Amino acid sequence: MMNTRWIKTVAISVLFLTTHALAEPTLPCTFENSGVNLRSFKTSKYVSGFTEIKRKKDYSGSLNKIGGFYLELFACVHHGAKITVLLGPEINPSHLKKVLSVLPNLLFPEAHSKQVQNALLAIPQETLFERTHLNQLALSLGLSDASIQLLNAEGMHVLVFEFYGG
Repeated sequence: MMNTRWIKTVAISVLFLTTHALAEPTLPCTFENSGVNLRSFKTSKYVSGFTEIKRKKDYSGSLNKIGGFYLELFACVHHGAKITVLLGPEINPSHLKKVLSVLPNLLFPEAHSKQVQNALLAIPQETLFERTHLNQLALSLGLSDASIQLLNAEGMHVLVFEFYGG
C-alpha cells in the first residue's frame, strides 16, 4: 500500500514547480517598463489611497469621485496596462464620460492622452457592454491592441481598459 501522504507531497511539489515555471518567463524581457508613468499616476489629483500590491506590477486605490481601481502593468514580453474601475450599480452617462476622460491622462504621456481620450469618448456608450477593440488607436500609438469593455457583475458595473504592445 502506497503512502498517500508521500503521493500528496509529490503532487503538490510538481504543481508548485510547474506553476512557478509558468509564472516566471524563461526568455529575457524585451521591455523594462510598462510605459505608464507610475509617479505621475499616483500623485494625480484624481488618485487617492494608492497601494502597491505586487512590486512594479499590481496596484489599487480610488479614482476620486469615480470609484475604486485595480491597475496591472505589463513589462516584459509586452508593455502596457490593464485598469479595472468599479463604477457602482448604476451607470450615469456623464459619470462614464468623466471616467473615459480621466483614464487617458493617468495612463498615457501627455502627447498621446488627448488622442486616447477622443477615441474613448467617440465610442457609443451602449456598445461598451461588448468588448471593443480600438484598432485604429492601437495602430497609431504603435500598440498591438487596445480594448475597453463595460461589465455588469452581480449588479455592479465594472470598466476594463487594456492596452499593450510588443
